Amino acid sequence: SSSANADSNGKLFVSQLTSDPDTVPWRWRTKLTSSAGVDYYTAATCKYLTVKVGDCCLFRSDDPLVPYVGRIISLFDDPSNKKRSCRVRWFYRRQDTSLGPLKVKQKRKMSQKELLRVTNQVFPSFDEDDNFVTTIEGVVSIRNLEGKNDEIDEHVQKGGMWFSKMWNSRKGGFENLNREIIQKLTATMNVKKTEAK
Repeated sequence: SSSANADSNGKLFVSQLTSDPDTVPWRWRTKLTSSAGVDYYTAATCKYLTVKVGDCCLFRSDDPLVPYVGRIISLFDDPSNKKRSCRVRWFYRRQDTSLGPLKVKQKRKMSQKELLRVTNQVFPSFDEDDNFVTTIEGVVSIRNLEGKNDEIDEHVQKGGMWFSKMWNSRKGGFENLNREIIQKLTATMNVKKTEAK
């Protein structure tokens, strides 16, 4: 496996699993609270990786070269199946929006720097669902970098991703961001910590 860890202030924070993710044992960190029979936690950890509530993560997809991207909103034990789970708020890639995938002709006209900038762009959304923590493949730094091409290039060279607009899947269109929307997009559970069992 390979890993690189840093703080969450826009620096690189990526770790990839190379073994079968379904066989990697995960365990919980500090317990936050219990609600309606569900136990919530601050973080989950395995031999290769630690993920925390609020982290942006890469999730296993049908295409091993193009993982899903999402922000962890909560970590919890699912009482219906006794498996460690996470609530995820999703980012969309270009090909999953009205922009569609880059065409071969478009790629040929781009420099390597421009291509990396485009392929590492994502679009936050308010779409959420629950997933098993075993589908997590790594943690990635994602920053709001609208109009900051030099910073974008430096960030994506280190493996980071960036965004400048959000994707509204219900309306099928892009929306501009302001401070209030960004706060809502990055909001997680806000509950008091208790001792982990």
